[in-house]
Amino acid sequence: MSWSARGKLPAEAGELTEGNPRLVELQERYLAMGDPPAGPWGSHGLTPFFRGDNDYVWQYRYFASDFRRRLRRYARYVADRDELGAFRRCDEDGGFGCYTTRFAGRRISRDLVDSVHQLNWVCRQLPSLRDDHVRAVDVGAGYGRLAHRIDEVFGSQWSTVSTDGIARSTFLAEFYLRYRGCHDEAVVPADEIVEHLARWHPTIAFNIHSFSEMRSSSIAWWLRVLEASACRHLLVVTNEVDESIRCLAEDGSRPDVSHLFAEHGFDLVIQEPYILEAEARERANVHNYFTLFARA
Repeated sequence: MSWSARGKLPAEAGELTEGNPRLVELQERYLAMGDPPAGPWGSHGLTPFFRGDNDYVWQYRYFASDFRRRLRRYARYVADRDELGAFRRCDEDGGFGCYTTRFAGRRISRDLVDSVHQLNWVCRQLPSLRDDHVRAVDVGAGYGRLAHRIDEVFGSQWSTVSTDGIARSTFLAEFYLRYRGCHDEAVVPADEIVEHLARWHPTIAFNIHSFSEMRSSSIAWWLRVLEASACRHLLVVTNEVDESIRCLAEDGSRPDVSHLFAEHGFDLVIQEPYILEAEARERANVHNYFTLFARA
């Protein structure tokens, strides 16, 4: 059985309107930036079902219309490698339109499984992240999915800044992290992020699927921001099914932009498939890559 929680919404969802003064303010501020960090993105308007199958999270499309079986196969692969014990710490209520299914006696979602996998993988590559106080910045944070899961898994051990080049996403992240009670997680609008990170000096930056949806100029803008902040590591997950890192050009083509990372001081450390075993990749229909960079 699976659910799409398009039923009862919390009372707080009444804030999610196009006329919300905070959203209007953010839209005006982003429009005035002059050097926007994102290209045209997102075909949908503001909706309280922002965790459904949409531009933020592909669900039925990602799992090739076999959502329940493939999500469970993906979850089994991730659970077998969950050295952090993150599955036990993350809950899923299916809120705001999230598609879920059952696995090992509990409700799971792509949001939950992706987050557990990403955090385990990066801590496996950088073991110090398990012990140190970590400052993480999520570039292209969407509705704040990763910051919420970081709060569940690490609590006050990690501090997280979520930022996005889309005003609607920044508004949703503020709403969602507040709703989830993530009091130590900050959302910083794009027009404040340069100064904020220059003072904050993040340990690691995440970019999960969003560079693939940007223009090359926008990717370069974010890399300059991270370079100026002295960020030490950057984890990228693309939308590609090979090792390339591609952007979205105005003519609809997808040129490779791997060279941009070295130009901004980020050297490749390791790149490997999201799921290592070929048979498991095919069964889950998950074909992305992890790419980890470090600054010299």
